[in-house]
Amino acid sequence: MNSRQTWWLTGIAAALALFIFFGERRDNGGEAPSTAVVTGFKRDQVSVIEITLTNQPLVRLRKVGSLWNLESPLHYPAHPVAAERWLQLLEQARWVVRLSSDELKSQGATLADFGLEPPQLTVSLQDGDRITEVRLGNRLAVGKQCYLQIGGQSDVFVVDNQLVEALPPTATAWRDTALVTFTSIAVSNKIAFDRVEVRPATNGYTLQPDPLAGWRITRPISARGDATKISQLVWMNIPYWRIEEFVSDDPAADLAAYGLQTPEQELVIGRGTNDLLTVQFGRSPTNRPDLVYARLLRHTNIVLTARTNLDWLRLPYSLWRDRLLVRLDTNRVSEIVGGNGLTNGNYRVRQETNGLWRVIEPVVLPADAALVSEFFAQLNGIEIGFEKDVVTDFAAYGLLEPARQFALMSATHGITTNLYPTVSFGTNLTGITYARRSDETAVYSIQPNTFHALPLAHWQWRERTIWEYQTNEVQRVRLWHNGKTREVVRSPEGRWSLAAGSTGALDLSFDEAILQLGSLRADRWVGLGRPEISRPLFGFASNQAHRVAVEISRKGVLQTNVVEFGGINNEGRPYAAVQLDDGQTWFFEFPLPLFYQFVKRSFVLPDGL
Repeated sequence: MNSRQTWWLTGIAAALALFIFFGERRDNGGEAPSTAVVTGFKRDQVSVIEITLTNQPLVRLRKVGSLWNLESPLHYPAHPVAAERWLQLLEQARWVVRLSSDELKSQGATLADFGLEPPQLTVSLQDGDRITEVRLGNRLAVGKQCYLQIGGQSDVFVVDNQLVEALPPTATAWRDTALVTFTSIAVSNKIAFDRVEVRPATNGYTLQPDPLAGWRITRPISARGDATKISQLVWMNIPYWRIEEFVSDDPAADLAAYGLQTPEQELVIGRGTNDLLTVQFGRSPTNRPDLVYARLLRHTNIVLTARTNLDWLRLPYSLWRDRLLVRLDTNRVSEIVGGNGLTNGNYRVRQETNGLWRVIEPVVLPADAALVSEFFAQLNGIEIGFEKDVVTDFAAYGLLEPARQFALMSATHGITTNLYPTVSFGTNLTGITYARRSDETAVYSIQPNTFHALPLAHWQWRERTIWEYQTNEVQRVRLWHNGKTREVVRSPEGRWSLAAGSTGALDLSFDEAILQLGSLRADRWVGLGRPEISRPLFGFASNQAHRVAVEISRKGVLQTNVVEFGGINNEGRPYAAVQLDDGQTWFFEFPLPLFYQFVKRSFVLPDGL
């Protein structure tokens, strides 16, 4: 290159700097001319890319569907985004300086002066029968630009150098570094496999998608899989296992040298009886214990990958088992059929059209919506231990006539059907509590407190609101305690005073106690009827009754609400009893704050009264 050419090229660089600083000039009132490097280019129409680089073998990529594959210098899945990213850059590429053939001739410059004859790098793009050739030349001394020429055109362009930098420099760099390329066996983003298998059989397992449970373990046993854990393994873990280094593509490589003659573990992705992808894991290099050799049977190549990937496959199959007894979509359940193994022990709780729940058998009672929600939450949260996978004698576990049993139903067009398997709960002489599902032969162990918290009978579902009144409706309050009585009356002005014949002094919080008692709600129903059994059981004294009777006037009608207090259980919860509109005595756990803050202060009578 002579001095004149050198001066001229230096002038191009200066002009380029001014162009970048001031921007492209436009004629007054006119539109800027197109600066697209390849006019009308559409990246999604390119099906073949060929890259010729000095001292490098030809790289050819072909697009099949939405995926790119290397065809030369070897067959292998290509990096999933590299080709598309470069084509997008070319589609968006704009020149900042355009040198016409006349300008080149006038200055005596040749294509060789720009590194374009021969080009430093050539990219050939095939779109059907149309071929576009992009030739990339030298980089400019200033800025981050390079020279470019389109095949069949004489103009030379100055463009952003990222068109060069975005191209992987070698054929190996074009390779997909995913150890397991799920995308290569997917069609239109749909799952094209139905089996994830870990071999060998001695310490392996098979996972398969299940339309109901999400995933199932089908080997070495048939069991429900933990859909969350397995989905995380299959979709959020395995797809991100990377190849750290490509070791050998020789199909005749010495497998024993890599510990692959008898692989320690194999990961197989399959459909039906066909193995679509297989990765074998061998030993670690002597100087890299954090890596292991792996063999991709689809390509016969040997690579290095993280040892942690192998560690995942060493985990026992039991880790992938579902440790919840059931997983319910409670919005679909419209009826609960319960039982307790006793004669006439079955009952039904049904959701009404207004969304409320009602006990419909063996009697009709309003059901507590909060109790229904708590029950569903209890069932969905029951964690199990794997007691025995195949059981033929359920009597040994107290499950032939279970102490608790629930069928969950769904009503469609007036027809009620089982929505989920029936779940049963029982215990045996050892005191261990067990559970089973009607669709399985397995028996599971559960925590005793979980078992005892489940409802036993229909009456435990009843609405827990006992009464509600306003303080200004109260006319009179009678107390029985320690064998003594007291009567308190309320004046029309709202003042409390002792009735004639009553002695002592009212607690200062008496008015607040009456207010708090006005919305009485059971914490939990514990018994129904049969006072001769229930009263002693719940600590009700036969001759030292502790009762509060609140007489109210509502719309001119007098009514009396009576609650009686019994003993205290081991958890410090007081028992109480009321007689409801069905004429039966209902025993319940009284609300703790109401009892200790108000009943114990305002509704007791000292011995010395």
